[in-house]
Amino acid sequence: MASFFMVALLVVGATLWNAYHREQEQLLRNEQAQATYWQARENYLAGNYAYSLALLQEIPAYTPIAVEALEYREKIFTELEEKGFWHYQRGQYEESARLLQILADQDINYKPAMFARLVASYELLQNYEGAIRAYESVIRAEPRTIEARNRLAAIYAEHYGDFDKAMQYYEQASELVIEEYKSQYGNAYALTVNPGKTPDSHYQLHCGLAKVYLAQGMHYQADAALKWALFLRPDEPMAYYLMGIRQREAGNLAAACYNWKQAEGRGSAQAGDFLATYCR
Repeated sequence: MASFFMVALLVVGATLWNAYHREQEQLLRNEQAQATYWQARENYLAGNYAYSLALLQEIPAYTPIAVEALEYREKIFTELEEKGFWHYQRGQYEESARLLQILADQDINYKPAMFARLVASYELLQNYEGAIRAYESVIRAEPRTIEARNRLAAIYAEHYGDFDKAMQYYEQASELVIEEYKSQYGNAYALTVNPGKTPDSHYQLHCGLAKVYLAQGMHYQADAALKWALFLRPDEPMAYYLMGIRQREAGNLAAACYNWKQAEGRGSAQAGDFLATYCR
């Protein structure tokens, strides 16, 4: 019997010690979380936004300060967005991109207006690596976006000369456009598409495709893309301008000059330059 009580006493003692030890560990974690929280606040006030957000992210959810830390993160997100927009509106694109990129890296919530200003800032700064990363984020958030794929393709084609990568995104966009047409008009969509109901991104897609095809000497494919572009937006200049380039390469200068004249009349300064050079 004595042996039983001795064992029971040891078990109770061990249990109490373990509970006390766990309580002390929890108190220590709470203190560490509290210290991290205040360190994060100090860094935010010093302008170290990314580091501040990273510190707040480290605070465990089971600590008493966790709710306050989450609220402070949301406060930082709001201020970063407001400051980023403020700088963008004033043409301070480098600072706008810096602040909005921090927000994009840290905030799991997709904000279309924020990403629109972020990619615009990068493009205006000619920071195409940044623009590519931002557009890729947009595609992950909006898998059916045509606009972002068009812009990515244009960046790869015009600034990197990577036509394979450009075609990858243009082909993705083309598949999405065809799916839209088939869902609205059926398989005979080519005969029934209403240009007035198509978004500008469809026209931009065909013009972009034509540029890449022309750059690679793929004239038949360029012709098909330009026919679609002219059908969708007969009052826009870009397709006429590109058609003029296509006709000049084919040796038909009269047709080229006609198309450049059409483009110039619709506002294309580039077409005006070509008219002055080749169509005197």
